[in-house]
Amino acid sequence: MHSQTILKGNLVNELNQAIPYSTVVLKNTIDQSIITYGFTKENGTYSLETSEKGSFTLSFSALGYAT
Repeated sequence: MHSQTILKGNLVNELNQAIPYSTVVLKNTIDQSIITYGFTKENGTYSLETSEKGSFTLSFSALGYAT
């Protein structure tokens, strides 16, 4: 039996405005391999699913924003 973890969130800027169509990437912290990825919706929300276990890094990128 495999369990699923669902990561949900809302990406906003410093003015609390949604950042749509941004890339959301879940990586393995140890080797930086990509576990899964997706995109924020028009309202800035995202949802990622994984059955992987371990330590992860969640990163975002969007045009017009520095990382």
